[in-house]
Amino acid sequence: MLLAQDIRPLPREPQQRLVSIAIVASIHVVVIAGILISLNKSFAPPVKDIIITEITPPKSTETPPPPPKPVLVDPKVVDVPPPDVNIAPDTDAHPIRNVDPVQPRPPADPVVRTFPAQAIVGSHTTPDYPPLDRRLGHEGNVLLKLTIDEWGAVTSAQVERSSGYETLDRAAAEWVKTHWLYHPATRAGDPIPSTTEALVTFRLTDR
Repeated sequence: MLLAQDIRPLPREPQQRLVSIAIVASIHVVVIAGILISLNKSFAPPVKDIIITEITPPKSTETPPPPPKPVLVDPKVVDVPPPDVNIAPDTDAHPIRNVDPVQPRPPADPVVRTFPAQAIVGSHTTPDYPPLDRRLGHEGNVLLKLTIDEWGAVTSAQVERSSGYETLDRAAAEWVKTHWLYHPATRAGDPIPSTTEALVTFRLTDR
């Protein structure tokens, strides 16, 4: 501490006095600060270091027991009586008639193509004019129905419509039966007998 005997009398000059007062005030401030610091240290409790240690639980080596099995309970079946439904007959409905089952159609016959006899043009010559009919001036048309065999020959010649003169009709039938030839008719490619018509004309102007 600063004692009274240590304090010297201030100089008499004004500036020196101010300096001396400032120095003395500074010394007092420093001394008071030191006293306060020493007091704070004496009253403050000591600070201990805090150590935090992590504690790990020991690992268990025992196997946990299996979970208990669920208890199965049979569901209760409740008997529900069927509903009593009464359906009134419909008097307006038409009665059900027995319908005959549809009979399957028989398989259709395969299509068989038939081709008629074809005339061989070179053989269809004009019959000779009977001399008596030429002198008498008889003319006319003879319509014949011919029967042709599977080889194309005329096997029959019948008069369907007469020329009006028997001699002309007979001359036409005999000539056609003797001279005319045909390609026979066919069915499915096979030759078959057939019939056809032929018209023979007698004209004096053509002779």
